[in-house]
Amino acid sequence: MHKRWFGVFLSFLVVIVIAVIASAQVEVHMASYLIRVDKQTGEETLVASDTVHPGDVVQYAITATNTAQTNAEGLALVGPVPVPTKLLPAWYQSIIGFLAGKVDAPVFCVLTQDDSDPQTILMSRNKLPEFSLDGGKTYSSPPVTYVVNGETKQATPEMFTHIRWVIAALGPGDKVEISYRVVVP
Repeated sequence: MHKRWFGVFLSFLVVIVIAVIASAQVEVHMASYLIRVDKQTGEETLVASDTVHPGDVVQYAITATNTAQTNAEGLALVGPVPVPTKLLPAWYQSIIGFLAGKVDAPVFCVLTQDDSDPQTILMSRNKLPEFSLDGGKTYSSPPVTYVVNGETKQATPEMFTHIRWVIAALGPGDKVEISYRVVVP
C-alpha cells in the first residue's frame, strides 16, 4: 500500500515547528527522508520521496539557525510523530540503554558555529529529548511512564505523539540540526 500523504504532511510539520519556536531571530526548517540501506554494505542513504510503504523508515531533520546578532535562548524544537507512524523503537531503546549505562551515548545533535565545521554532540543526561503521549500538551524525560488504574507502566515508542528538544542557547549565526526516525506500519 502506497502512502502519498508524506509530502503534504511535511508541509504541516513545518508550520508546527515554526509556531513552537516563537522567535523571529531563529529560522527553522524541517525535512524528511526515506532511509535506504544497501543490503551488501549496510550503508544508509537518505532519499527524498513523497511516497512511503509499510516498513519504511523515515528520518525527520529539524534545523534551527540563529539569524540575529544576539543569543537565542530557551528554544524548544518540537517534531510530531505523524499518525500512523511510530517512533523507531531502536532509536528510543538506544536512549534507554544509555540511561541504564548499557550503551555509549547516542548522537544528540549536530551544531555548526559561525560557518565552522559541524560538531557532533553526544547525548548526556542533561541533553535528552522529551516525549509526549498526549498530543504535545505535556512532555516527560525518558524513560517515559504513565499511570493506569494506579499502576505505573513504561511507555512504548508507538505511544509517542511528539518529541521535543530544549536548546538552552544558540549563539549568533549558530545552527543546530536534530533528527529522529519513525517507521511506517
